[in-house]
Amino acid sequence: MSFFDPGMAEQIWSAHFTFAGMRASEWGKKEASWKKIALETAEVLSRGKNIGIRLSTGGGKTIIAILTATALGARTLFLTPTRYLTDQHEKLLKVTLGCSLPARVITGETSPGRRIWNNQSERFIFSTGEAFYSALAAEDVSLEEFDLIVFDEFHLARGKYAYTLITPECIKSGIPRLGLSASPGGTEEEVELVLLNTGIECVSNPQIKSPPKSDNYYFLPLTPEMERADKEGWKVLGEKLVNDLREANLRIPEQWHCTAQELKRLRRDISALPTTPNTKKLRKLFAKYRLYLYGYYVFMTGSYYAFSKYAEGLAVRKRPSDRMLLGEPIFRRLIATAEHYRDEHPKVTKLARLLKNVRRSGGKAVVFFADKNTARYCREFLDECCILTEMVFGGADKSVLQQQEAIDSLKDGRITAVLATSVLRVGVDIPEVDLVLNYSVEQSGIARLQSGGWTGRMRPGHIAHLVLDHDLDRLVFFAVHKQTKKITELSARELRPVSERKGQLSLFVSS
Repeated sequence: MSFFDPGMAEQIWSAHFTFAGMRASEWGKKEASWKKIALETAEVLSRGKNIGIRLSTGGGKTIIAILTATALGARTLFLTPTRYLTDQHEKLLKVTLGCSLPARVITGETSPGRRIWNNQSERFIFSTGEAFYSALAAEDVSLEEFDLIVFDEFHLARGKYAYTLITPECIKSGIPRLGLSASPGGTEEEVELVLLNTGIECVSNPQIKSPPKSDNYYFLPLTPEMERADKEGWKVLGEKLVNDLREANLRIPEQWHCTAQELKRLRRDISALPTTPNTKKLRKLFAKYRLYLYGYYVFMTGSYYAFSKYAEGLAVRKRPSDRMLLGEPIFRRLIATAEHYRDEHPKVTKLARLLKNVRRSGGKAVVFFADKNTARYCREFLDECCILTEMVFGGADKSVLQQQEAIDSLKDGRITAVLATSVLRVGVDIPEVDLVLNYSVEQSGIARLQSGGWTGRMRPGHIAHLVLDHDLDRLVFFAVHKQTKKITELSARELRPVSERKGQLSLFVSS
């Protein structure tokens, strides 16, 4: 990496950036903060220290990273978790920032002939972690061709994630690392693990002023039909299935509804049993019970439509456990209930009311769902209410072009809301929205913080959570709420490494 001269940074930025695509209001309010943070980060990196930046979603982490890299004159490998982000970051570089420096995108979808890593005139290479690690393992690329590596969403560096696998080679080559995240972790131990897995030595917590956000929680009462289905259907069936497992000599907790942790233990116990006619029967009964629990969760916290689709899937698959569950008269009655009251699920009706208010005020919204079937059904339901929406999914349904078209429709005001699964939680650049609505209760504090970052950037924003007033939603909601508070408290501290540590001494002390 070339010598860093802070006095030259502004000249370098002026030479290579026009910032023509940046919204004047946002650039005017945040330019000074972004440049200041970039200079501070570049200074740390120039001293051979690897640093992470913790900044809320939508705070400008990617812009800061690009400004940092250009101030250092570094040929930069910018790694992201998804193909969508690689395309988006290149677009931000060229269109929003008006950068004149050549760049390239390389993902799993890039044709072999265009996977060029070593063209030194291309100052930015945007790639998914998986695509780069594959090339590195095949010796198609060397880290020595870069001056800086950026780990976008570096809190993902756990287990066998690509960032974790790439880091040992980074340490060997001595290439500086910059990590970006809304939150590296919910505890000091989690943060320590992520930093060890990326070789990042400290985390800065820059502050950028943002408009206020309101956080609203709607605890939705069960309808009479839902209460009846819960007490006379799901509970009765659950007790029967648990008794069947006990008769097959499985040690199962007293309650009829097992937690995820208890299910894990039971599954482990059953897997350890020798194969006998009795254990074969036990495994079928346990598979049936697990199918029941998932259906119960979808029925109560998702939508009646999603539950109906789930039941249809069981009928199509025709596995022994599927047939056993469908053969239960109570389960068939629950399917009939879901079909009859399809449009009356408390979450569906509340969603429609909230989005009608957004449409009436000319606002924009993003709604997060845990499952695609509920999102698809809600789109049809909202369409009947004259509320126009688009969907953005991950996995097999993910198309970068379709995602961008949906986001552009929201930006242009052609639709009121984007309905999305978790793919939009991670670093996607969407326009300013007035409401972020979590239809499904988030499963982690980091997910809650990420989704909330899409509102309250340039004007006051609103976050809403739909929580069914039932243990299935309530317990998770309060657990995640507590975790979010811990993450916020930890993130409010500037963390620096302890240079001389012995044994299990924590990496961090408060600055």
